[in-house]
Amino acid sequence: MDKDGIMHVGGRLNQSNYNFNKKHPMLISSKRRLARLIFEFEHKRLMHAGPHLLLSSVREVYWSIASRNLAKAVVRKCLTYFRFKPQQTKPIMGDLPRNRLIPGKVFDVVGVDYMGPLNFKDKRGRGARLLKCYVSVSVCFITKVIHLEIVSDLSSEAFILALRRFVSHRGKPGHIYSDNGTNFKGANRELNALGEYLINEKCHIEQLYLNEQIQWHFIPVNSPHFGGLWEAGVKSSKHHLKRVVGNAHFTFEELTTLLAQIEATLNSRPLTPL
Repeated sequence: MDKDGIMHVGGRLNQSNYNFNKKHPMLISSKRRLARLIFEFEHKRLMHAGPHLLLSSVREVYWSIASRNLAKAVVRKCLTYFRFKPQQTKPIMGDLPRNRLIPGKVFDVVGVDYMGPLNFKDKRGRGARLLKCYVSVSVCFITKVIHLEIVSDLSSEAFILALRRFVSHRGKPGHIYSDNGTNFKGANRELNALGEYLINEKCHIEQLYLNEQIQWHFIPVNSPHFGGLWEAGVKSSKHHLKRVVGNAHFTFEELTTLLAQIEATLNSRPLTPL
């Protein structure tokens, strides 16, 4: 307490050359009108500074309880500051679909997407040719576990064989979700062939896997946001793939090994934030 009866904050700066208010800032409540007036005055004096600079400047003399929230509130309600740095309206997120909320076995409900094209060498050493391949990305709706499978081309035979390899490795899923053919065609010129196959053979695919007790679901036409889960899986896979491969060209065995390691890395992520 000073001689005027004002309460100050303690501290360990008594031996410094700072003035008394610097060593022991005055204690004020952020709920009082006085605190808001001080913060608004400092905000204008500092030429509409942000909350961090504003808070640092005020604490030279005053120590306000819950001052961080008050500094953010003053800056947010400043019309001049807002005009030069407006906040975009965030849309309300929709409810998660039912098949992502019901517990079940791993890969019982799966989303499938393609990633690529990638280039690989047909052999080691000089004179090697570069060939194209693609990666089939399968994401479990319940656990978000990822399965990566190399596909040689965009033919219907390769598409079906990749799914059969997935079933052999991970077990038979009950439901498979995928993009509609138009999404494949619009996303990339390279995926045009796969898009045409899915559009033409949509009924055949649904009937083929229905006989094997697998229900195939296509998301609505021109609605890639319905496949956000597998699009996130593609993004995560590319994150590691681009940083490891760079401009190099791997052989087929090296690329297969790398994708297996990426798959293991993604499936080792913690379930909750640390």
